[in-house]
Amino acid sequence: VRMDTGKFANDMAKAYISYSKAKVDKFKGPGKADRDHIDLGAEFRPSDRVFLATSFLYNKAINNNIRTLNNAQIAASGKQLDFGAVPPTHLTPGPGAQVEVAPSNGYYDYNVNPFKNYLWTAKAEYKLDKTTTLSAEPYYWWGFGTGGSQLSTLKEGTAGSAVRGGVSDINGDGDVLDTVMIYSSSVTETDRPGITLKANTKLDNHNLLAGYWFERANHKQTGPGVRFNNSGVPADAWFENSANFLKFVDDTPVQYRNQVTVSTGKSLFLQDSINLMNDALNLQLGLRNTSIERAFDNYANTGTNQGADYKITKTYSALLPSIGVRYNLDAQSQVFVNVAANMKAPGNFSFQGLLRGATIRDPAVDKETSTNLDLGYRFANDDWILSGSVFYIDFQNRIARSYDPVTALSIDNNVGAVQTKGLELESGYKLNNNWSMYGSLSYTSTKMLDDMRVSATAFEATSGKQLPDTPEWMSGLRLNYTSGTWYGNVDAKYTGASFSTLVNDESISANTIVNTTVGYRFASAGFFKKPSIQFNVTNLLDADYLRINSGSGSNFTTRAVTNSIGAGVAPAYYIGAPRFASLTFRSEF
Repeated sequence: VRMDTGKFANDMAKAYISYSKAKVDKFKGPGKADRDHIDLGAEFRPSDRVFLATSFLYNKAINNNIRTLNNAQIAASGKQLDFGAVPPTHLTPGPGAQVEVAPSNGYYDYNVNPFKNYLWTAKAEYKLDKTTTLSAEPYYWWGFGTGGSQLSTLKEGTAGSAVRGGVSDINGDGDVLDTVMIYSSSVTETDRPGITLKANTKLDNHNLLAGYWFERANHKQTGPGVRFNNSGVPADAWFENSANFLKFVDDTPVQYRNQVTVSTGKSLFLQDSINLMNDALNLQLGLRNTSIERAFDNYANTGTNQGADYKITKTYSALLPSIGVRYNLDAQSQVFVNVAANMKAPGNFSFQGLLRGATIRDPAVDKETSTNLDLGYRFANDDWILSGSVFYIDFQNRIARSYDPVTALSIDNNVGAVQTKGLELESGYKLNNNWSMYGSLSYTSTKMLDDMRVSATAFEATSGKQLPDTPEWMSGLRLNYTSGTWYGNVDAKYTGASFSTLVNDESISANTIVNTTVGYRFASAGFFKKPSIQFNVTNLLDADYLRINSGSGSNFTTRAVTNSIGAGVAPAYYIGAPRFASLTFRSEF
């Protein structure tokens, strides 16, 4: 539901507010997604020189996870296998050592992703004169939530960890000898204020832009636990009240991680857009100096190599040039080429688990850099659009998980070079006043150029292999129809086969998903303005497909099949959603 004010205050201002609610069952297994969302915004233009705007959004959701499965689980139990529906129950507390074992299929309501966030943005723009504009764009983002599986076990006393004197009595039987099921999760709270300042001016055939971006993000990551009863109700599902947390002997909360990262980002950028040859030729010259400082504080917890307080501070920076050239062959077609340098700083997970006895190991992970090149051709007239380009990306110091021979552990490290190249094509054509078509095609070849170290003497054969979850071929096709009353479309998307591991010893098959929509627009009547009804079907042909489960391109399973070099770890996959039909009603009031 959305309400717009229309213009007011002598046509200088306008505002809106909207609210949406979604409550959707999972397509397999018990559970649902439940989400509330609020948007509001306003604009104010008191004069031709001044423009002010602000917006705010709030989002709160709690979603039950859909269970991922490996190929062996799919073969044994089918793709509908999901988490259990019966809550786990505790042993009756009593004297002596009791050991509770979590059920192998877990519990659906202990596999949830509670999350809430809000974002405020604003813009203040002032025109000094006809050619120069100054602007400030502040923002503030806040997020809080948990994720993953919340069902785990914890050992009382010092059996599990001697940190802070060990874990206090959990089940209330008077001893610290037991292993007890608990409700525990990774909790993250982030504050991200920032601002972008820009100045833009025109000087002859130059359009100059200068700016500065600053952000200071405070990222608090903890791993507390609470008790739950035999009905499956946890003491605090959101982990918002520390009074409910399980405690160490010293009365501080039990944590399997407890860290705060303050990331300070800065970027000074300059850009000049130059028009030449009667505006047929445009040059875009850019230079950006970017830096990010990560100040990481670890507080003693039960995590591996995290049992003492320590602090690490690292700064990563780079001077990043870019150039773009666009030439108009005529009024309908142009060619273009762009070259840009980019940088990626190591994530804060590179700073955890650095404790070795009384020594803090230095995180020997450098920034990842890349050079991006693309060139192509565009054409557009009243009936036809066409665009084609080829691209090449050269990564250096690619960040991935690899073996450190000094510590004999697998950690995030720079593992070498990766090259990505390919092409992208898209075209749209207007058949007549009612019918139009659109198609796209892409080819991507991503190759790792170095073997990855997995022990002090052994390497995995990753050189020459394709990065996982990177289909070589993808394409799409859409047919649209519109008239005064009826409208609709049918589209198909093809996703080619892709590998699931770094050594390319397991893959997922190609698939094609077809979706369709048919709608009808009614004449306005009384209270209802521009009402319409729409019938939608996703995955019309009920295609059976998988998607790889990986948090990022730097943390894939190395291999699925065990060999003399190392043990295989079967990749987990999301099950593709089946055919789904829905009706949508819309109206203005």
